[in-house]
Amino acid sequence: MEWIDAATAAERLGVKPATLYAYVSRGVLQRRHGDDGRRSLFSAEEIERLARRGRPRSQPPELVIESGITALGVDRPYYRGLDVLGLARVAGFETVAEWLWTGDPALWPDPRHSIGPRPSAEDTRDPGDTRVTELDPHPSEDARTVRPCTRPPAGDVATPVLGDDAAGGGSRRVAVWRCEPGALRAAMTAQRGLPGDLLPLDRLQVITTVLGASDSLRYQLNPASVAATGRRLIAGLVDALPQLSEPQGESIAERLWSRLSPLSLIYLRR
Repeated sequence: MEWIDAATAAERLGVKPATLYAYVSRGVLQRRHGDDGRRSLFSAEEIERLARRGRPRSQPPELVIESGITALGVDRPYYRGLDVLGLARVAGFETVAEWLWTGDPALWPDPRHSIGPRPSAEDTRDPGDTRVTELDPHPSEDARTVRPCTRPPAGDVATPVLGDDAAGGGSRRVAVWRCEPGALRAAMTAQRGLPGDLLPLDRLQVITTVLGASDSLRYQLNPASVAATGRRLIAGLVDALPQLSEPQGESIAERLWSRLSPLSLIYLRR
């Protein structure tokens, strides 16, 4: 039997050495060590068979990926049992994030939906499922209603919540997410030498580094501290970007729009 080294085997297969060793770890190829105990040797015959057969195809991915708080289906994710596409239509970013992070039942006052049922296989596997309506983030229940919200007092953001009546629904005032001024100034200063046409994604990498270094809770892993870090980081990532138009509110969505477009939301709504 002829034995060849890793470089020769990879060349015959037309792959990188790292891919070759991946084949070994997956059981596609066998190898043995050379007499010096350091070199990897492969059967030339086995390499030729694999080359004629073509590269092994990876297994198809699972249709549903689940964790303790999320379920990722074919066409939509779920946060703690609630359809995220439905949530995006009826709730603000801050409310959805708080729901994902904390599971606070007060975010969805209707007790039947405080945590929500885990989606079934049918819910997560059928891209054509039409049971989720425009105002229904709960795939298996009746549609909820959304009450119009008025502008909140300074320092608060009115966020729509779901409910059946005035006592159980309407708008919920949540604190405006902010990053402390000192850290925000440092993140903005760090961008002064960057090209003016740099994409926001590249700027966000710089901002994240600066904000992370100044985060007093970065070593605290309890749920409350992690959520506080998330609020601070998201607010800082948005507010440290160059402003292109005047924000029309204090929510994350309204502030982010003013960093992405020179057109005011008021202008677009006309």
